[in-house]
Amino acid sequence: MRKKEIGTVLLATMILVLSAPVCRVHAASGHMAASGMTKQESDDLTADITASEADVEILIEATDAVLHDHFGENYSISRKDNVITINMWTDGIAKASMYATEDDALKDDWDSLRAGVQNMSEMIYSVYKTYGFNVVVNLLNDLNKDNVLLSYMNGVLVYDSVNEVNL
Repeated sequence: MRKKEIGTVLLATMILVLSAPVCRVHAASGHMAASGMTKQESDDLTADITASEADVEILIEATDAVLHDHFGENYSISRKDNVITINMWTDGIAKASMYATEDDALKDDWDSLRAGVQNMSEMIYSVYKTYGFNVVVNLLNDLNKDNVLLSYMNGVLVYDSVNEVNL
């Protein structure tokens, strides 16, 4: 893959991540609202909600719908106990990450992508933490989805293959 193609893959992935809408999902009502509200307004709306299993399922379904709208089939969402895991990938991201370790311009693109994934992780966690959940967001190797290229938990970086971060 040439340098220009790698840059295009990184840019396309960054656009997908950054264009994912900021949503607030209110599981008790199944209602999604644009995030134009202030943090205080959002906290006021969700402060007294105790999530039932049905509420949590509605929240996961709403998250799944938003992810599907923006990532097509290139994602998965799962739940184990109080952890929601979101995995996403895009064609060419494995090679792009490899080349980003060797090229400063591509590394800058990777770092921008990383910031977008962090923002996404923080947004999703801000919804789920109200119900006692942790959220892991992973960017997977498209050639081998068992390998993670980038990972955030609750908005905090835990792994970055390009920048050699492994917490």
